Amino acid sequence: MLPITEEKASFLRVDWKSILQSIWLLCFMWLVGVGGAALSGYPGAICITPVGWVLGMLAGMRVVSYSSNPEPARRLVEAGIAGALIGLFEGLLAALILALYNPDGVFKPLSLSNDPLSSLGTAVLVFFAVGGLGALICAGLGVIFGNFQMKKLV
Repeated sequence: MLPITEEKASFLRVDWKSILQSIWLLCFMWLVGVGGAALSGYPGAICITPVGWVLGMLAGMRVVSYSSNPEPARRLVEAGIAGALIGLFEGLLAALILALYNPDGVFKPLSLSNDPLSSLGTAVLVFFAVGGLGALICAGLGVIFGNFQMKKLV
């Protein structure tokens, strides 16, 4: 087992409170907007998920402002984590809505569909595609705009 020095361990410390504080409202807004549209009979609202990736930049700016870490590098790591969590949440919501609606926009629980494994497989594929790509893009935007926020360029 490799010994972890204080310097290595200190890099792993992030301010989870500031990360959660910065993303909960953004996730709630996304859930109300897209989830509400889906429940109202418009499940195609998940198609705007790439537009929602810009929430990653807001998450990065907010976490840099809320963080109590004194080192700028740690704040940028936290901004990336916050952005990645936003992207994963958006991908999870898109997969969930896709799994619960048929192509005609009619609500169908997985247990009542003709082929639940096909629906579930598609949802898992969408989660990994949309959520994975969203996590990368949102994390990148979070770091970039978090850096701008630290330098007061935004």
